[in-house]
Amino acid sequence: MGRLMHTRDPYRDWSLADRQDAWRSGDYEGCRRYDDDLESSDRAYDNWRNGGDFRDPEDGHRFS
Repeated sequence: MGRLMHTRDPYRDWSLADRQDAWRSGDYEGCRRYDDDLESSDRAYDNWRNGGDFRDPEDGHRFS
């Protein structure tokens, strides 16, 4: 039986402390991607809570 490959998605796996550490170390692009992912997730959750699919209504984001 083959092993499943797990690819780490750093922006999704970050905690708030990870984001703060990244900011302090100058990883502004990583912080922007983390923020974009978090906002997309929040929009998808709101959409789901309003009876829709867990989907970001704004195109082009992770949960679109």
